[in-house]
Amino acid sequence: MAHRILDRVQETTTSTGTGGLTLAGATSRMLSLSGAGFVNGDTFWGLIEHATAAEWEIALCTYASAGAGSITRATPLKSSTGAAVSFSAGTKTISLVAPAAVLTLLGSLEAVNAPTISAGALTLDLLLGTVHRVALNADVTGITISNALAGFASGFTLEFTADGTTRTVTMPGNVTALNGTYTPSISNGTRDLLNFVTLDGGTTWLMSIVAQNY
Repeated sequence: MAHRILDRVQETTTSTGTGGLTLAGATSRMLSLSGAGFVNGDTFWGLIEHATAAEWEIALCTYASAGAGSITRATPLKSSTGAAVSFSAGTKTISLVAPAAVLTLLGSLEAVNAPTISAGALTLDLLLGTVHRVALNADVTGITISNALAGFASGFTLEFTADGTTRTVTMPGNVTALNGTYTPSISNGTRDLLNFVTLDGGTTWLMSIVAQNY
């Protein structure tokens, strides 16, 4: 399984609804997913467009090779409805694309995100930024790291700002601390800087404490 970025790959489908889409072959002068070398479980960013209706969606798609081939799609990055599109009857095209948000993630310019802690949960979405600045105003009992790209190494920086109260941060089970267990600073306004790297598309993460109490 790998994440694929390829040119001139475009298929059609007549499937409807918000679920999986059965593939119906490549468009003229384009390659099918199987013809481009996709194997079961490969992922790609897909633009799905209805031929006549105002319905479209950009989502991370997973290829299944059984039968004629099909794809499943994750929560869309963008769409005509702002959510998963329930495609109506008719022909749709599925094209491989490189979304701007993903190119920003992979590029040298790093977007800064400011997620908040909600009922102990903290979500770090790598499509929203590779630098995350968090006000540590509550204990963090769970961290979700989302949208690491399968097949790619990637990383992000996490900065916590203390609020003067003793707080705890529980790391996910797939995070390995390279230079000690992280204990947050306490003094109001002081900051801690952590660095995270994955070499396997987000399955496991390596965490380093870069600086504390600055």
